[in-house]
Amino acid sequence: MGDVVIRPASEGDVMSIAQLQGQWSNEGITWGLVPDTPDGIRGHLGRYCYVAELRGDVIGYATGQVLPDPERAALPAGKPCLEITDLYVAPSFRSHGIGSSLLDSLLGCAKAAGVTSFLLSSGTKDIARTVSFYERHGFTVVGVEMVSTPG
Repeated sequence: MGDVVIRPASEGDVMSIAQLQGQWSNEGITWGLVPDTPDGIRGHLGRYCYVAELRGDVIGYATGQVLPDPERAALPAGKPCLEITDLYVAPSFRSHGIGSSLLDSLLGCAKAAGVTSFLLSSGTKDIARTVSFYERHGFTVVGVEMVSTPG
């Protein structure tokens, strides 16, 4: 999709990200998603927070955080990793490579800082599509979380 700019998020993007989080929550496509407050979003601003902008409108965003030593069996011990904490693109802009561009920006920034391992968890209700997306970017499923509720 032409004219989409991927750039680091700024204070001026906080309310746009909050609106996208509200939209995400209203879609009902993830288990237990609770939108952040504006202050919570501000806490994500920095090196690992990017937005996708189209003609002045923020249409997607991605956030991550570096974990100094995540202590996960599938990751190298004693090495930092980037945890992808959020990746969202507004529904009418999906399947145009915007999510891939946002993810590539996060991963590229981390690699430039010497981080070579990446981690994410997802509460998506569309597991197949989400797994396929991340596998195309080099991720591998290393576990499964399942629940059973009374009833």
